[in-house]
Amino acid sequence: MNDTLIVGAGPVGLFLAAELKLQGHTPLIIDRLERPTGLSKALGVQGGGVALLEARGLLPLFKAEVMREGPVGLHFAGLPLDEPTAFLFVLQARVEAVLEAHLDSLGVRVQRGVALEDFEQRDDHVRVTLRAKGDVRTTEVRYLVGCDGAQSTVRTLAGIDFPGTEPTMLLRLGDVRMPGATLTSEGLLLPNGARAPFGVGVPIDDGYFRVVAREPYPPGFDRKAPFHLEELQAALRRSFGFDIPVSEPRWLSRFTNAARQAATYRKGRVLLAGDAAHIHLPAGGPGIGTGLGDAGNLAWRLSAVLGGHHPDTLLDGYHEERHPAGARVLQHTQAQSALMTPGPHLPALRGLLGELLRVPEARRFVSRRVQGLDNHYGDDPNPLVGQWMPTPIDLRRGRFVLLLPSSLAFENEWGERLEVRPGEQPLLIRPDGFVAWAGDGDIRTAVSRWLGRG
Repeated sequence: MNDTLIVGAGPVGLFLAAELKLQGHTPLIIDRLERPTGLSKALGVQGGGVALLEARGLLPLFKAEVMREGPVGLHFAGLPLDEPTAFLFVLQARVEAVLEAHLDSLGVRVQRGVALEDFEQRDDHVRVTLRAKGDVRTTEVRYLVGCDGAQSTVRTLAGIDFPGTEPTMLLRLGDVRMPGATLTSEGLLLPNGARAPFGVGVPIDDGYFRVVAREPYPPGFDRKAPFHLEELQAALRRSFGFDIPVSEPRWLSRFTNAARQAATYRKGRVLLAGDAAHIHLPAGGPGIGTGLGDAGNLAWRLSAVLGGHHPDTLLDGYHEERHPAGARVLQHTQAQSALMTPGPHLPALRGLLGELLRVPEARRFVSRRVQGLDNHYGDDPNPLVGQWMPTPIDLRRGRFVLLLPSSLAFENEWGERLEVRPGEQPLLIRPDGFVAWAGDGDIRTAVSRWLGRG
């Protein structure tokens, strides 16, 4: 019997598989596609996702894939947020390639061309039916995790509700060339000499640009209809009021501002992570980072349960912590959607919010929300407990780390010399980088609260 079956080899499934292997468990990971698509809706990883990759020692692998160096302008529906941000400008396809290579190096291979057909939960395992090239087989796993995207088969078969809002906006995306356009230090200049408006002409790679046209969602629109360059050109013209030169499309896609979140992230031995658990407008690019946060939180809990050291109820904490985190992402992306929806009162709303965002405290609050840096787990009276660790430390082994209030210098197993800066109190850091205990109480009580759960 396999410990865990992960369905879906996107960034979240791959990272979760690597996390479980790091902590001593070899998962089975499958994907229905024979090979990766190479297509990229997401253009990078930011904020909390970057911090987690850094703690795992994976940041250098991604920095080698960065398409463009330099600061990235953080924004809220196009309103500038002049706050520092950690952003890896890496196409999602390259994120997946790096994570899969990392997983391979750990000795775990993705089984491609394998689809989940059905499953049945039992007292101590899940019996799953898989299909590969017409052949059907069954196997048993202790836990099943759906990382299989917005149309999640796992979520559907589990009967988990996916409530939310219907789309009011249709967005057409194209990775295209832009003949006659010139990229300057001041932005992209179109052939007519005008500066490209927000949402047009984000440079990606190989001379390609990302363009997005936004319009009200047409009643009765058929999203399954073929999508051609002419449709994108017409939508850009309607959205921006003039022709924008686009050609040689590498990828065309439609998406909406629908926002949905799974009613529960856990149903018995079935769990959800990433887009299987939450979908939203990709405003500000929080998708991959939020999914990595799901995986990091779930992995150490699942590992502790699989190892027989902690009760199954430890997994309840995954929903308790990550569902509110996902809800905050839906909230700020829905707010950004409203700020991009045309209407007679929109200029006044954007003007007032623009003034508010010039207040440092308000700007910092919104910036942290957009970057996923505002997560705070639990309600401990010590404000450090439940926050992301205050000092960067090496968490490559995926273990709890006790940080003492003195300067420590040591060499890790990779021969690197590390120094932990002195702190005011001892801290216990969870494997996902959050503070589990700070030294003004009984550490045994704190650990029991995080790990005992009933």
